[in-house]
Amino acid sequence: MEQTREKLLNFIKMNGPILPVQVSKFLNTNIIFAGAMLSELVANNHARISNTKKGGSPFYYVKGQESRLQNLSHFLPAKEKEVCDLLKEKHVIRDLDALPWQRVALRTIKDFAVPIEVEFDGNTELFWKWYLASNEEVTSLVSTILDDIRPNTIKAKEEAIFEAKENENNLEKGAISEIQEVLTKPLEIKQVTEKRDKLTKKRKKEPTSDFVQELTNYFNKLNIKILETNILKQEKEIDYIVQVPSNIGDLNFYLKAKNKSSITESDLALAYSIGQQKKLPILFASNGVLNKKSKIYLEKHLKGQLTFISLRN
Repeated sequence: MEQTREKLLNFIKMNGPILPVQVSKFLNTNIIFAGAMLSELVANNHARISNTKKGGSPFYYVKGQESRLQNLSHFLPAKEKEVCDLLKEKHVIRDLDALPWQRVALRTIKDFAVPIEVEFDGNTELFWKWYLASNEEVTSLVSTILDDIRPNTIKAKEEAIFEAKENENNLEKGAISEIQEVLTKPLEIKQVTEKRDKLTKKRKKEPTSDFVQELTNYFNKLNIKILETNILKQEKEIDYIVQVPSNIGDLNFYLKAKNKSSITESDLALAYSIGQQKKLPILFASNGVLNKKSKIYLEKHLKGQLTFISLRN
């Protein structure tokens, strides 16, 4: 197993950034276990994972290969690619100067846009820097931008202070009383409590199932070992960390188990998000079925990254 890890790491050093499908071919294994091996390298800080994806799959690379990430920018959607090119050209963009759609894109292209906060006239300004730009260059560019906007900022503050004073002078006592009445009015807690109690009673009446037993039978059948268990909703939703045997050694997975008749896109997206946070490959087990949209979502965005397990089979 250790030799396989070392072999894979050397492969990444030579060819990174790489996709899981490339690893599966190199190790002559399936893409799920290839993804598990890669996730293990990431979890142990031997490799890194990109936010940029090709067909729903991220790229894996090692420290020192950051400059190669810019070669992946053509996989970005059109708007994100446009902003990425703009940031690469300018090296620094002030968030307030960007158009609304550009601000959204800057928050999306995490491989290339690094957020930096700058204290300016008592306020905190958000800037975005090109990920390969040096600190010296960024400092110089930010200073130039702030020097250009400083006169307008001072003028705006003076106008705001003047307007505030005018509003204070024109505020009638009746208006003040009305505001105070709204602020001190007690919240309608009773309605919320009654609604919550009804929901609680309803949940208590819901029939339980042998869902846990179904999962246990499945784990025993495939010699899957449970490392961690987190019951989110009794008999409805459980998170596991499991160890799955394979021909290249035991591999750890995050497994989302859901007792639900129809699995949606949101269910899959949530499981994927948690798996990414835990830096583990993802399994999704259910006694239900994928609906039409979730099947498309799984195939288009999560192929090779999340495996759906039907307990009905």
